[in-house]
Amino acid sequence: MLPERTYPFLFFAIVLAYCLLYAPYGINETDGGFLSGLGWQALSGKTIYQDIVYVRPPLPVWLRALEIQLLPEAWSVLGERYIFYFKVALYTCLASDLLAKGSFRWVLAMFGFVVSVHTYPACAWHTIDGILFSVLALWLYAKGSRTGSVLAGIALGAALLCKQSFFPLLVAFP
Repeated sequence: MLPERTYPFLFFAIVLAYCLLYAPYGINETDGGFLSGLGWQALSGKTIYQDIVYVRPPLPVWLRALEIQLLPEAWSVLGERYIFYFKVALYTCLASDLLAKGSFRWVLAMFGFVVSVHTYPACAWHTIDGILFSVLALWLYAKGSRTGSVLAGIALGAALLCKQSFFPLLVAFP
């Protein structure tokens, strides 16, 4: 058994390894990049639902537009992948913190991260944003403070603005 402080290091080393060794070389044979295209259209002055035919809630498009604004132009694809890995790492850490304590929390986070990053190509996805905000809402609510409950409600609202499949959380969360 490894010392307790080794596990967080291993988790962050795995995330860094994916960023350095996988992100620059991964291919995407799916419809990845459609949120980037929609975000770019929004930044070019088009309005969602009016000028852009779109059937989902708007938050992931707005988040991707913000990411495009903040990233240097040369980093648009690689930066999108790094952000994907960051989001998955964050929701696996938060979920693991809810489910376990001690070193097992980090083992669970490592397992969750590796499984999750191989579920979707490394790019912006409605589902990843929805999972992140849903887990964040549960984590904040579990902290039990009044401020945490308010922030949990805001995070839940953000999850609902990501994809229709998160709408049942409105009933399940309370």
